[in-house]
Amino acid sequence: MLKDSLYQGLSKMRNLSKLQGKLSISGLHNAGHIWSSCDAILRDTEGLQELMMEWASDFSDSRNERDEVHVLDLLEPHTNLKKLMVSFYGGSKFPSWIGSSSFSNRVDLNIRNCKNCTTLASLGQLSSLRNLCITGMDGLKRVGAEFYGEVSPSVKPFSSLETLIFEDMPEWKNWSFPYMVEEVGAFPWLRQLRTRNCPKLIKLPCHPPSLEKLDVCECAELAIPLRRLASVYKLSLTGCCRAHLSTRDGADLSSLINIFNIQEIPSCREEFKQFLETLQHLETYDCACMEKLADELQRLISLTDMRIEQCPKLVSLPGIFPPEYKDFINCCASLKWLPDGILTYGNSSSSSP
Repeated sequence: MLKDSLYQGLSKMRNLSKLQGKLSISGLHNAGHIWSSCDAILRDTEGLQELMMEWASDFSDSRNERDEVHVLDLLEPHTNLKKLMVSFYGGSKFPSWIGSSSFSNRVDLNIRNCKNCTTLASLGQLSSLRNLCITGMDGLKRVGAEFYGEVSPSVKPFSSLETLIFEDMPEWKNWSFPYMVEEVGAFPWLRQLRTRNCPKLIKLPCHPPSLEKLDVCECAELAIPLRRLASVYKLSLTGCCRAHLSTRDGADLSSLINIFNIQEIPSCREEFKQFLETLQHLETYDCACMEKLADELQRLISLTDMRIEQCPKLVSLPGIFPPEYKDFINCCASLKWLPDGILTYGNSSSSSP
């Protein structure tokens, strides 16, 4: 939008207290200093359920951080808002209303490609928030106490959150769990955690006992303690050649029946042997550095199906599998030997002895 038309359109919203449903505002990088004397214009829109705000995807020198912080502050909606998306915002921080506990009706928050932000808003006090997706924050290096907000024995941060997604965070390295946060128990209802394309991230905080699905993709340095996966039944690891599963301090893995895209079987400790005996589904994709599957896989007595694709250095598989399992091999160019009965497609050039 042009500056004049954008200003005129947004100014009219002062009189739209009965606005309901969904509102999408784009071109906010053109707003600039023209709002220097304005008050918040969306606070009276009690019927507004969804709000999407978008700046330009071009983070050029012409962008003014102070203006963009001011604009986002002025767009504070009514606390009845349920869904919020902020895209390509150019400020280095978010205004306090983004994570204010007064927004007790918000269930969905999506923060996309806010590349200049170096810190997250305090989102842990959004008591009804169920889905949180944060992507493309190139400037973020750490997540700590600020993420959870004020913590007390009676207040659990992210008390309703079910799905948490972090994607495309190239500089993010540390995710800490402050002592008080761990004591009161954050994320009591979290079901799914996804971290994708976070190549410097080195560890995850303690997983809540409610976690069922863990999806890790292109996080090469990440260590994942198996002892924290007691309730997880689906684990996905993709493009994580140097990432590893650790079995230190024991692990109850009886619930984990599906592993997708795993690239390395941990060392054969006794608790991991027991876990392998319950595993039902195994998928391995895009493992450029894997030359063989571990011998421990011969303990997969409950395995019903396995899928292996895009593993160009894989040479052979263990020869003992349950007779009822199904198998699919595709695009494993170096594969030279397979047990009988395994299906191969693509350029896999394997044969049974």
